[in-house]
Amino acid sequence: MGDRKAIGASLAAAAIFSVILIANAALLSGSEEHEVLAAQGDAESYLAANSSALQATIALALLDGLQESLSARTLPCVNSSAYVEASVDGVPFNQSMSQVSGSGELEPGMNLTEADDFTALYPFNGWRGGDLNVLSDEVVTGGVEYFGVSLNVSQQYRLSLPVRLGRMSEICVDALAAAEAPLVQLSASGCNASAVGQAVDAVASEMRASAESYGLEASLGYTLEPLSRCSVVLLSEVNETGIQGPLGTFSVALEQEATLALPTGNASGLA
Repeated sequence: MGDRKAIGASLAAAAIFSVILIANAALLSGSEEHEVLAAQGDAESYLAANSSALQATIALALLDGLQESLSARTLPCVNSSAYVEASVDGVPFNQSMSQVSGSGELEPGMNLTEADDFTALYPFNGWRGGDLNVLSDEVVTGGVEYFGVSLNVSQQYRLSLPVRLGRMSEICVDALAAAEAPLVQLSASGCNASAVGQAVDAVASEMRASAESYGLEASLGYTLEPLSRCSVVLLSEVNETGIQGPLGTFSVALEQEATLALPTGNASGLA
């Protein structure tokens, strides 16, 4: 009888111990699964943070290239926007960092005001009417193979540089047109440095005032080439200095030359 009680007690103890082992195994399995899920979540957050940093890096690098292109040479006043569009359109940039890689290229933007909430790019995020607006088209991919986590992001960002290119071009070209009217009134006999200088200086003064109202610098110069007829070569220049870009401040310069022939007759015109 005592042996049966002992065996019964042993079986009961074994059953209780088995239940404890099963419970502990379940707890251990749940703990491991939680750790894996937490690690996967950390990997996803890690990729997302690196992706955001890489996208900002690509966008600013593309603006760097645009800034260098704009400041490297003097642009023509006529069709200056076409030159910039050619410089912008389809120029790629590739970059990699921890677990992610990406590429991007710029496209010409629209002349309007439209926000962009990617504040990491401030103050270059968003479009502003009258500024040089571009669109950054980017693709970023990456992954952490161990956790089976991957990322594939396609994103466009509206960016701008505070370059008043359209206004600069307008002031430059308008000055040349404005100088034509008083100059064509000069006959060949009256075409001398003093007469031409007075006419050009009057237009140049108005040109400078207009440019200054937009924070720009402008000048209108001339050279006189007295041959069988009076030939005046005009040079119109507009500059924007102290422009804030990703690489620091820079300048953009536009210029246009035009030749005005003043024969003794009525025929005249800018060439």
